[in-house]
Amino acid sequence: MERFGVIVIGGGHAGVEAAWAAASALGPGGRVALVTMDPGKIGAMSCNPAIGGLAKGQMVREIDALGGVMARATDHAGILFKVLNMSKGAAVRGPRAQCDKYHYAAEVQRLLASCAAIEVFAGTVDDIVTSAIAGSSSESRPQCAGVRLPAGWRRVRVDEAAIERNLAGHHMAQPVYCAFGAPQEACELHAGAVVLTTGTFMRALMHTGESRTEGGRVGEGTAVGISGMLRSLGFELGRLKTGTPPRLRRGSLAWDSLVPHWEVSGAAAS
Repeated sequence: MERFGVIVIGGGHAGVEAAWAAASALGPGGRVALVTMDPGKIGAMSCNPAIGGLAKGQMVREIDALGGVMARATDHAGILFKVLNMSKGAAVRGPRAQCDKYHYAAEVQRLLASCAAIEVFAGTVDDIVTSAIAGSSSESRPQCAGVRLPAGWRRVRVDEAAIERNLAGHHMAQPVYCAFGAPQEACELHAGAVVLTTGTFMRALMHTGESRTEGGRVGEGTAVGISGMLRSLGFELGRLKTGTPPRLRRGSLAWDSLVPHWEVSGAAAS
């Protein structure tokens, strides 16, 4: 059993910002645990590799003003920066950046690795540890006290060589975090607060045509145990659906016949 100030479950955009903010709030000596299934996928961008956009661009700016990670990584990995709806009023304009998705994730991991307060665990959470506290009546109510990692979780290290290669402009950025060593026995991590940022991975299903498979992303797993735990605590579970557009095969495109975006934009401006 280890004691942390905050435990974050999930290493996507929300989990990264939660861990970073928690480390800042706890101050010197604080400890934050970030639990994720694959540490190499921390900060991974799915589908359209864009940061910001209509309405979302304002959120990115607010997170940036509060000292977050997303805009910093975007400055490092941005390919195309654009303000949408420029032909309309200022109220509906939105800044958006298209990013190199591999460099973005690598930079997010590098930033997290620079924060000594954040410790990463490769594994899943199958239960939230609770302790009973007295309520306003004679009944007691559960209070979150930590999480339980099932057997199989692994320790995580930082690949310093990958950081150097990425900063030197390696063709395709490499993950900074990687699991190592033998799988560990089940254990508990205790904390005063647990932040749940599972994204699309909790009870995740992927539909391709008429076929259906489990997974939060192609080639990745799904978090099942935590769903039953939340239901046992009295939470009502629902399901949200997101759609992914068809992909184009790179080899099927006649790249030489395409006009670069900046030439089109320049002609329109003149």
